[in-house]
Amino acid sequence: MKKAFTLIELLVVIAIIAILAAILFPVFAQAKAAAKKTQSLSNVKQISLGQMLYIADFDDIFTLRQIVDNNGEGIPPRQTWAPLTWRELSAPYIKNGVNQYTWVTTDGSLGIWSNAGMWESVVRPGAYGVVDMHERLGTGLNYGNWPYNPMSATSLNRPADTLMIVEKGINPNWGSPGRNFEMNWWGYRDPQYSWPPRLKGDPNIMDADNVNWPYWCIPRYRYSANSANVGYADGHAKAVVRGRLNWCREIHIEGMDPGQEWLYQAGNPCEGEAP
Repeated sequence: MKKAFTLIELLVVIAIIAILAAILFPVFAQAKAAAKKTQSLSNVKQISLGQMLYIADFDDIFTLRQIVDNNGEGIPPRQTWAPLTWRELSAPYIKNGVNQYTWVTTDGSLGIWSNAGMWESVVRPGAYGVVDMHERLGTGLNYGNWPYNPMSATSLNRPADTLMIVEKGINPNWGSPGRNFEMNWWGYRDPQYSWPPRLKGDPNIMDADNVNWPYWCIPRYRYSANSANVGYADGHAKAVVRGRLNWCREIHIEGMDPGQEWLYQAGNPCEGEAP
C-alpha cells in the first residue's frame, strides 16, 4: 500500500505556511525599512565628514552653497539653472555619486553633477538636491542676495546642535526639491498656522512630498519610526523623530537676517532657549 498525504494534511500544511508568511512578511518589511534608514544615516554621516574635511582645508569656512552671479544664476559655462553647488564643491572629499554631463553646460563641455550614490535619497532615488545643507551656513545670508559669504564654523555657538545637512521633501512637479532649504520659523509651523507656532518640536509639523510650499523645502521624515537623518555642524549624524527637531536650537542661528531673536523673548515660541 502506497503512503501519501491526505487532502486534509495538505490543507493543514498550506494553512501553516500561510500563517508563517503572514507573520514573517511584516518582519521582513520592517527589516528592509530599518536597513534603508541605516544606509541613509551612513550617507549623511559621510557627507558631514566630507564637509568637515572641506572646512579644515578652507580656513574654517563652510562650503559655498552655490557659485552664482549677481543675479543668482550659474556662471558660464554652467547653465543658469545648474550652478555649481556645495555638493560639487565638496565632491573631492566625498568621491561618491558625482557624474559628468554635457547638459549642465552651455558649450557642451562636461560638467560635474552630484546626483547619484550617497547624494540620493535611499527611498527617493533619482531626485537631485534632496540632500541639502543649512542655507545660512553656506551663504552667510538668509535670503537670495549675492555675493555669498559662507560662515565660519567657529562662529557657531552650538555646532553640535546646529543642523547642517538633511533630506528635504520633493516637489512632484519638478521631481526635485529645488535650490532652497527653508530655514525661517514660518516654514515650521503646524499645518493650521496657529499661533504660537510650536517651534520646539511638533509631531504635526508639515511633512510630505507636495507641490505646496513649504513641504518640498523642509526636512522630510521618510524613514522607519517616522524619522529623518540629520548631520550636524560638528560632523556627527543621528536620526531625528518627527516632532523632535527643535527649530529654536537646531535650525535658528544667531544673527539670521531678518533678525528673529524676538522669538526668544518672554511669551514667544522660543522662550527658555538660548538664541
